[in-house]
Amino acid sequence: MRDLVFVACFLMMIPAALQFSCAGVMLWIWIALMSPASYLFGFARGYPYNKFAVVITFLAVFFDKARRKPYIDTHVVLLGLFLIQLSVSYYFALSDTGRADELYDRITKIILLSAVMLPVVRDRFRIYCIVFAICLGLGIHGTLEGLRYLSTGC
Repeated sequence: MRDLVFVACFLMMIPAALQFSCAGVMLWIWIALMSPASYLFGFARGYPYNKFAVVITFLAVFFDKARRKPYIDTHVVLLGLFLIQLSVSYYFALSDTGRADELYDRITKIILLSAVMLPVVRDRFRIYCIVFAICLGLGIHGTLEGLRYLSTGC
């Protein structure tokens, strides 16, 4: 039942995410923070929902009719320089651990999300929408843990 509800919600959000690029970014953030693979146990467990959300968001940004230019200032340049420095350090590192691969992958995904958000999230309403998506993604964990605490007492 939980799988059906999640898949129905995800499928209902796809048309909105394709039409509005901000909704695609919201979908990406919600799926990334919620991590549905840890809550689904049936037929919907093995699908990479985050990758679907990323592809949908890129399609929405690419085919957006507004064609907004990316916002570039000192912070964006410093973030780009940080990514270059991070990549150089990662490729020439002496350590060959899996943790370094995981951290590099995670940080590049965060910087990629930040780069996609720059031309899309421009006004106050869209910022509030992004904050709401963050609250939904993290609120699921808090709600479930709170219910688990109330039901078990510890």
